[in-house]
Amino acid sequence: MDVLDRLKTFLAKHYAKLYQNNLFIGVIGSVGKTTTVQACQAVLLQKYKTIATKPNLDSSINIPETILRIKPGTEKVILEMDSVWCICSRTGGESISIRARIFFM
Repeated sequence: MDVLDRLKTFLAKHYAKLYQNNLFIGVIGSVGKTTTVQACQAVLLQKYKTIATKPNLDSSINIPETILRIKPGTEKVILEMDSVWCICSRTGGESISIRARIFFM
């Protein structure tokens, strides 16, 4: 991670604190995260102005860049997360976490 990426991460962590936790939806798991993010975004776009992380990118860069794309009208932010990232309650409200699981029958 270079200096610019570290700066984006620092800024994104502080920028995210300006918003209520119920703005954020975190998708975690070992498989199926990208598909789950895309499905959630397709559904939520029907009612909310939604942004999401870009598919199949390293979350250490993708999450800060997504958070920094939040505009005042944004109603939901879907983040594909790995074990390093978590949404911590600071401003009240509730955050949502979705664990992606795929079952084979």
